[in-house]
Formats: sequence, C-alpha cells, structure tokens
Amino acid sequence: MIAIIAILAAILFPVFAQARDKARAATCLSNMKQLGLALSMYTQDYDETLPKGYHRMPDGSDYPWYLQVAPYTKNTAIFRCPSDRKPMMIGQFLASAMRKQFTDFGVSIICNYDVMPPTDLQSVTMGQIEAPSQLISLVDMRDIGAWKGWTGYWGVMPFHKDSPKGKYGREYLTGAEVTAALDAAEAGKAPPGQGEKFGPRVSTRRHTGGENYIFADGHAHHMMFRQTLNPQTGGTEGSMWMQHLLSEY
Repeated sequence: MIAIIAILAAILFPVFAQARDKARAATCLSNMKQLGLALSMYTQDYDETLPKGYHRMPDGSDYPWYLQVAPYTKNTAIFRCPSDRKPMMIGQFLASAMRKQFTDFGVSIICNYDVMPPTDLQSVTMGQIEAPSQLISLVDMRDIGAWKGWTGYWGVMPFHKDSPKGKYGREYLTGAEVTAALDAAEAGKAPPGQGEKFGPRVSTRRHTGGENYIFADGHAHHMMFRQTLNPQTGGTEGSMWMQHLLSEY
C-alpha cells in the first residue's frame, strides 16, 4: 500500500507543480494586462507621451517608471509576479520624502529603454512608434540575486551602452553580444560585454519556458525571449525591442 502511494505521489506531484506554475503564469499575465491598460491611460493623459524609465530628481534620487504609472492602477500588487519569491522592493531606492508618499511594494517587471528611456534621453511619443503592437515596453525582470551583484533596475538596454555615435541608444546589439551575456546570466555568472544590460535583466523562462510581455499598444502576451529577437541575426536590429534610435538632449 505504501509503495502504491509513493508511486502515485511521484506521478502526481509534478502534475500539481505544473498546474500551480500555469496558474501563477495566468495571474501574472492578468496583472500585466492591467498594467498595460494603466500605461495606456498615462500615455493618453500626457499627450501620447510614454513615461520615462526614470527621472533623476534634484536631490540625486531616481523617480522610476512604476511610481509614474502607479496612480493609474487599483493595486500596486500587480507590479509583482506571483512566481517571483524575491521581488525588488522600491523603498530602498527612494529618498526619505518619497517614502512618505508611497507604501513599499515589490516589483518584478522591468521596462524597455527604447520605449521608456532613461532621464538623459528624450521621451518617446506614440507617433514615433511605427508598430506599437510589435514593440515591447515591459517584461518580467530576472530574479534578484540571479548572479552576484544583481539587485534589479529600472530598464533593459537593447543597444550599446558605450557608443561612438552617442552616449547610448545609437547602436544595435549583435546576436553574438546578446548570446554571450545571456548565457552567462543563465549560468548564474555576471554577464560580460555590451549585452550585459539587456537579456540578463529579463527573466527568461520564468513561465513555462517563456516570459510575459507588455507591448507599446498596451496588450500583454506570453512569448519566449528568443522569439523577440531578429529571427535571422539574433540581435536587436529588426527585433521587438527597437524601432527607432533614441535622441539625447
């Protein structure tokens, strides 16, 4: 009898685990859909201009995208994926005055800097985006502590961090650069090279081999990371990550 129970447990436990993972993935996707709607509402209120990845404040602190979008959500719990056991807590990054305005909450989502750029690049408008339904704006963020030194951040950078054409945002990543950095991150090592701020920051394979994405038009969709890249080169040119080159002030 005990042997039969043990056999049944060995068969059923993986099934239950898969069902639990699918339920979490569905909840995450539902959260992403709500967040996509909030992002669209923000964009409409600001003359079709998308929020920045973060604004640098006069006191030197950062005002990240999720605080800009939070007033358009009913519940800040949607910023956290149920499969993320250790989300990035926002309180640690905020100035003391800002902490009084926001109750600390966890974030499991990261933005695409080509859509929601850093403070020193010009904001992006919907009119600049040729195909909003094919351009990623937000995605699942890789788990905190995935490699030594990774504590989370505001956005992913699908372009060269160092470029002779400008500070950044002016050169695409090659397939080799994307792969080298991603392979290291998935092996739990600090990612090298120009691609270190791109794929390694995406929580590849969190949900049944893929991730949940929000696109610039506000819709959410489950995909695998490799599907978002240029199908011929594996790089970011002609991918779902870049449709235009950003401009500095």
